[in-house]
Amino acid sequence: MTTVNKINTVTIDSSIIKSYVVEGALNKKIARTQSGFSMFDLVLWLAIAGGLLALIFGIYGPMATTAKAQKLLTELSTFQTKIREVYSGQATGYNGISDEEVIKSQAYPTNLSATTTTLSSNDAGVITITSTSDESFSIQYAGVPSNVCKSVVPKLVSAGGWSSLEVGGSQLWGGTLASPTKAQIDSACTGSVVAMTLV
Repeated sequence: MTTVNKINTVTIDSSIIKSYVVEGALNKKIARTQSGFSMFDLVLWLAIAGGLLALIFGIYGPMATTAKAQKLLTELSTFQTKIREVYSGQATGYNGISDEEVIKSQAYPTNLSATTTTLSSNDAGVITITSTSDESFSIQYAGVPSNVCKSVVPKLVSAGGWSSLEVGGSQLWGGTLASPTKAQIDSACTGSVVAMTLV
């Protein structure tokens, strides 16, 4: 008895194999991406988001301080101009000037909040206006933020138009005092808010 071994020949088309391999890889890739973020993906995303937030806040802080400082300088300039227009021609000069009088005569910046007796600034607190003599008046802001104070003081000193500047109850400039140094300004403008008086 003889045994005959038959070998069956199977022909496999290479395109079928390629198709099967590619399909399998895609199915594995789809299954992996459908399962959600990997820990690496999450950490990478948080690092990018944190970097962007730090950049935004790093830029916003100084810009906000500059805007508030410019707003305060504009308010002070408007006060000077309007109060001088209304009171300088009067026989009593600035004697008797007060918040109430300034409000009645509308000699204040229109961006301020005003009741019948009180003026206030959203950025620098309650404002008090008083006469220091018949030839001068003072404006006090009760709540100037420290960083705004540090930005405004050098500009007020160099711009002129005021005879004296008090910060935190101490005279910082005027009279026989020379222009304050940066260290003196930083020391005077310490704290979260400071009171600032201009005469």
